[in-house]
Amino acid sequence: MGRTIDPGKFRGRIQIHANTPSDDDMHQAIAGFSLEATVWGSVTAIRGDEKFEALAISPQVTHRIVIRDYELTPRHKLIDDEDTTVKWNIFAILPLDDQGARYLEILVTERVGDT
Repeated sequence: MGRTIDPGKFRGRIQIHANTPSDDDMHQAIAGFSLEATVWGSVTAIRGDEKFEALAISPQVTHRIVIRDYELTPRHKLIDDEDTTVKWNIFAILPLDDQGARYLEILVTERVGDT
């Protein structure tokens, strides 16, 4: 039995950026990202006993983000809409089903700087 998702707790706005490579003047590929969508979601830091569970997956997982179902891949980047200096790399995307509604639980690592 899965846990119940309360979309009323989706208080954070999350920008979803898609990988959109382009070419420079020398026709060399340049990595780039462009804003694809902004969605409501919940962002929680992994702490305490959750940290031990996350360590089984990866020692770098720092946050759990839950959003409504979206065609998301690990190639997307997530950015906090209110504080754009907070950026996350996607580590895992887990589909959740709550009474017929579809959500995604996203395990992420916080990025520092422009990495």
